[in-house]
Amino acid sequence: MEIFCLCSQKQRGSFNVSFVTTRRRINVNFTVVCELSSISVLNDLVDFFSCGTVYKLQSKAARYQVQNVEDILEKIYPKLKDIKFNTIKQNHFEKTIKVAELIKNNGYKTDEGLKTIVDLAWDMNKEGKGRKISKSEYLLKFVPPRP
Repeated sequence: MEIFCLCSQKQRGSFNVSFVTTRRRINVNFTVVCELSSISVLNDLVDFFSCGTVYKLQSKAARYQVQNVEDILEKIYPKLKDIKFNTIKQNHFEKTIKVAELIKNNGYKTDEGLKTIVDLAWDMNKEGKGRKISKSEYLLKFVPPRP
């Protein structure tokens, strides 16, 4: 099955990096959302990628989501790496993969690694708009200033 067969204008896909503000944790995910009437397409994604979960949403929609770092790197990335997205999603895909690699190598556990991840991915969300705290506030919480 080709990934292009699964996609239409009614499905919305995204690559995301989220920052937990209560503890030193960063999450990555790959998500596709569609109308509930097309949930079978999302179930096909579970089969195609051999990972992920489908959820019914209250908004009469459904979501396919992969949150496991190893699944993103070992199952999602190999099947999407040669596709060139003609939108900002290409940039988000590349950043999500880089962050997933850093997370896999415990990069978020060091101050330098955490700062690298934040610098790389903070602006994926419309330049950080809508976040509860600013980039500098986040870094101050988890990366002590250098004397």
